[in-house]
Amino acid sequence: MSRFLSKIAHEINVCDFMDYKVYFRAIYDAAKKEKPGYTYILFTEELGLGKSNLMNLIVNGQRKMSRKNAQIVVGSLGLVLERRRYFLKLIELDNRRNMKKREEVLEKIIEIRGESIEDEHTRRQLDFYSHWLHGIVFEMVALDKLKHTSESMTQRLVPHASVDDVQASLDLLEKLGLVSRDEESGDYRKNQDHFIMDDKIQHLGPLAFHNKMIELARDALVRIPAEERDVSSMTLAVPREAVGKLKAVVERFQEEILSMASEFASHDEVYQINIQLFPLTAKQKRK
Repeated sequence: MSRFLSKIAHEINVCDFMDYKVYFRAIYDAAKKEKPGYTYILFTEELGLGKSNLMNLIVNGQRKMSRKNAQIVVGSLGLVLERRRYFLKLIELDNRRNMKKREEVLEKIIEIRGESIEDEHTRRQLDFYSHWLHGIVFEMVALDKLKHTSESMTQRLVPHASVDDVQASLDLLEKLGLVSRDEESGDYRKNQDHFIMDDKIQHLGPLAFHNKMIELARDALVRIPAEERDVSSMTLAVPREAVGKLKAVVERFQEEILSMASEFASHDEVYQINIQLFPLTAKQKRK
């Protein structure tokens, strides 16, 4: 074990990261702050991976960390219990290619992260994003001409979910204070229009939700008639400096959609709008 690196790893919680490369960068930056002459070659050596530039390649996304090397690193950093399990799952997620297996690993990562959260309300917020159904049920509570019970809502759901699953979603939403149940009618109503997530889980919470919604969008191409959906995409070359501007345009579009939705007098359907912006080329090395 490297006492120097394990001390830093104790202060920087790996469970606060969703990308092990960013975690390693944080460890390295902290080490270099204490020792200005610190290098990636020394970093690699102190992690127990030999005297090479391997960690520089890994941090910059040019190499993946193997599971074998990950087992060595957890010892060098002194990672134990949930931190050790969490780190190893991050490595496994990066090395998995099968989408189903990746989903299983991602669910485990969220589960481990939830175990490390002491605040019960924050854990429930993480649960909200752990399954695609919760967000849909939350919006269905606002639908007109629908009895807001698990039985009635199940009949309208696409894709299908069981009555028990819908009821579990309603129970979670009630515990989060997002909905209330009328004792006489058994009907649920919204307490607020939108779900606001705790900063502690913003890096992790939406991942499983986004993953499922992208999958549902793919299925909608063949499941939903063309006149009931709109699917479009564009591929374009831009300067790296323009990415921030593109994100700002997307954010303004989302705000406009939310504003428009809040002005509707009635609501009889729930729709999903996915927006993705991601690179299709690797970063160019700066000279």
